[in-house]
Amino acid sequence: MQREAIFISHASPEDNVFTLWLGAKLTSLGFEVWADVLRLQGGDDWQRKLEDAVRNRACKVLLVANEISVAKQGVRNEIQIASDTARRIGDREFIIPLRLRAYDAPFLIAHAQYIDFSLSWAKGLGELLGVMEERAVPRSSQPNSEMWKGLQLLNAQSVARTPEPLVSNWFALKTPPIAVSLFVPATGVSAGRIKVATEQSSIPLRSYGDGYLTFARQESVQVAFDFPMRRKAVLVTSEFISQGWHEQNIRRGDARNIANHLLRAGLEKAIEARGCAAAQMANDNRAWFFPLADNLKNKVAFDWGGGMSGRRQIIGHSEKRQVWWHYGISPQVVMNPTPHLKLRGRLVFTSDGKTPVESTGRMHQLRRSFPKAWRNARWRDMLLAFIWHLTEGKPDWRVPFGANSEAVFSSVPLVFEAPISMALGNADPDDVDDPDIEDNQESGDEDET
Repeated sequence: MQREAIFISHASPEDNVFTLWLGAKLTSLGFEVWADVLRLQGGDDWQRKLEDAVRNRACKVLLVANEISVAKQGVRNEIQIASDTARRIGDREFIIPLRLRAYDAPFLIAHAQYIDFSLSWAKGLGELLGVMEERAVPRSSQPNSEMWKGLQLLNAQSVARTPEPLVSNWFALKTPPIAVSLFVPATGVSAGRIKVATEQSSIPLRSYGDGYLTFARQESVQVAFDFPMRRKAVLVTSEFISQGWHEQNIRRGDARNIANHLLRAGLEKAIEARGCAAAQMANDNRAWFFPLADNLKNKVAFDWGGGMSGRRQIIGHSEKRQVWWHYGISPQVVMNPTPHLKLRGRLVFTSDGKTPVESTGRMHQLRRSFPKAWRNARWRDMLLAFIWHLTEGKPDWRVPFGANSEAVFSSVPLVFEAPISMALGNADPDDVDDPDIEDNQESGDEDET
């Protein structure tokens, strides 16, 4: 029998999602793919079929490698069979490990060079295809369309011609601050003194030219500095955002970036003033969360109208991991397609209910494993509960930029309507707060989450 199949060895069910993704990609490119999650049906003698596929049909074995898979007895059995087959057919490169996460390589594959999928599945696939082309792995010019179609439709749901409301994480900017001003310090003030004053400023500023752009008015700027500041120019904010500031050589795109920066800085000051703490994320972003308090030990009730009501915890405790988890947000102001605030949901873990876990590797691993079973409905409701507590249930969120200057954001998220819907049944089961997942730690810095 000619060897033309690619066998994918993986931990089930932990790696099923990746295996289905990889199987669909390889099948669409004309490779014959064999994996239990793709081919086994009820009543099959799966052990016999797995062994036959590796011993007699596989031209290469792709090992989905991580700390869970290489520890499973079933995967170790497949590695043993594949190693025996490699010796029999004289192929030292018969097994190709695909590294999803850090793992200790079993002795039988310790010599094998892995392909790294841990940072990017797409990048890993590109490298894998290059290796397979180099090793002349057979492929057909006519892909198995039925197999590919079956993979794409796996677990598919029927679509109904019924409109469905979609709650977003966008919050409309109702009213921006009235004007943006350019202030310059008085002559003779030292650069060091200016630097200290700007770093300690209570109002958001953006350095530009020989001065600073801000939404604050003269009296607030003067309070923030211990030396005279002169307002050099002023422009209506709506014009600044829509047209830029020609007299100051600020193009529209740059003006929008400046406005976004100032609005975000003002938002973060307002969030901090409500008692939130910050945890540092990747790319200099911060996640704002509420530290543990008596009024946050239980679920937060919210009612924004339009069916957006309920109760959700935004702080909880993991007995197994001995950490507190906190729902948090990272704000971003966006001007397209309409000016709005986008809040990205985060999870922050603390050992004492207040101080974020110091190890970035530990924090990253917790973010990946802890909420693995949480559904979209839970994330949505945690956002609604968090905003309710943050804004005290008020429909408008007023963000100050000094005296007599403020931006007004809606506290109620924008809701869009999809023309179709899917019958998913109970899409929000009682998902657990402390899922039973191996808490294997990884070293290294976290990526953007």
